[in-house]
Amino acid sequence: MENIDYLIRGGIVVNSNFEKQADVAIQGEKIVAVTEPNTIKNAKEIIDASGCYVLPGAIDTHTHFEEPFQGCVPNEDWGAGTRAACIGGTTFVFNFVIQSKNLSLTEDIANHKARASALSYIDFNFHGVFTNLKDMESNLKEIEGIIDGGVSSFKEFMIYTEEGLAVDDWNLMLIMKEITKRGGILGVHAENCSIGENLTKAIAASGKIDAKYWPLAKPNFVEAEAVNRAFMIAEYTNSNIYIVHTSTHEAVDLIGKYKYGNNFFLETCPHYLTFTKDKYLDEDGKYQVISPPLRDKEDLEELWKGLANGRVSFIGSDHNAYGKESKDPGYAESGFMGVANGQPGVFEIITVVYNEGVRKNRIDMSRLVEITSTNAAKIFGIFPKKGIIAPGSDADIVIFDPNKKETLGFKWYEQADTSFYEGMEVVGFPKMTIVKGTVVAKEGKIIQKEPNGKFVPSTVRANMYQGIS
Repeated sequence: MENIDYLIRGGIVVNSNFEKQADVAIQGEKIVAVTEPNTIKNAKEIIDASGCYVLPGAIDTHTHFEEPFQGCVPNEDWGAGTRAACIGGTTFVFNFVIQSKNLSLTEDIANHKARASALSYIDFNFHGVFTNLKDMESNLKEIEGIIDGGVSSFKEFMIYTEEGLAVDDWNLMLIMKEITKRGGILGVHAENCSIGENLTKAIAASGKIDAKYWPLAKPNFVEAEAVNRAFMIAEYTNSNIYIVHTSTHEAVDLIGKYKYGNNFFLETCPHYLTFTKDKYLDEDGKYQVISPPLRDKEDLEELWKGLANGRVSFIGSDHNAYGKESKDPGYAESGFMGVANGQPGVFEIITVVYNEGVRKNRIDMSRLVEITSTNAAKIFGIFPKKGIIAPGSDADIVIFDPNKKETLGFKWYEQADTSFYEGMEVVGFPKMTIVKGTVVAKEGKIIQKEPNGKFVPSTVRANMYQGIS
């Protein structure tokens, strides 16, 4: 084999179905060979991966770059956010496009595509969110064209009335049916709207507005009831759905009852796998106010069990880098009611899942790859271009040093000043991130100076959701 640009030598290559010593050859943007060690002798550059894992780049299924919400705007832009992603080993994101007023969702996706194409350091796709809920006929007519245009995943909220996002059950059913008819999948933010919103107001009205009371405002059953309702509607309509940012053990139990014969999936987030509601007792607890709230130890452990046994299928960060400037005034005025929900997280996926999962014997390395990369690529229609180390796939690769010690925190983000993980010490950290055959990050620093991210269309195909656990 001649004219190889890079040869990754000496590492342990991990895919969802194997872990073995192998060398990886890269030519241009593609992987051209995965071979036995020392089979290929020549390359323009040899990358020494001795003592390291060679992984497919993480695919973050849940980011909110540049998305205004609850009256706030994130501190960072696409460029800063995706540079942090690269350093942490995330090489692809699905960002949310929440429909703007006076624009069709199709138009809004086109605008976001142009913006991301100019700034992103990694490839991307989107989840579309309809907000013009009074004209459902127009929304339903848009779905086919959006999917044909390469965006096959959508999201709807079962809560957030004041933000104009809450969809009723009838319209939720209409949307999921039409999306499934066209081969796509619907993500659902599952929280009981009436109870979640009114209980939150009642607790705040009683004067309990400190961050430590936030979990009382949205107890487990607020999520669990909505998950059950969404599954029942989807089962009746034979629809494809997934639950975003799953936080409760009840949701894990529920999918066990519904999953057989259905294309139902759960996404969870690294923070629900790492922290409990005790985080709200910290001095900086106000910055950890998110929806759903952090939960109990039982929920954390059941989510890990779900990841191990296939009930929970993939990881998204729910990255949204609202800073102290956005959060402090609202909290001072009205406690948790005034805090924009969101924290950065696109950087930490592989490191946190490795530390909390692999190092604690909850999952093995192949399952880490499956839940951080391969399953997402399959569910959202970009496999095998992404999500696997194999000939013909894009060379989105992370060289991960399992022995490197680091401390996490907002220092890894250019434009963030809070973090779930502030001061958390980890063992295991990315040594190098390669995006489409280009070394973009090395030893914790960005070395690629110009963005090169592109929109990668989702390819809808028959049986694309089958066999994923």
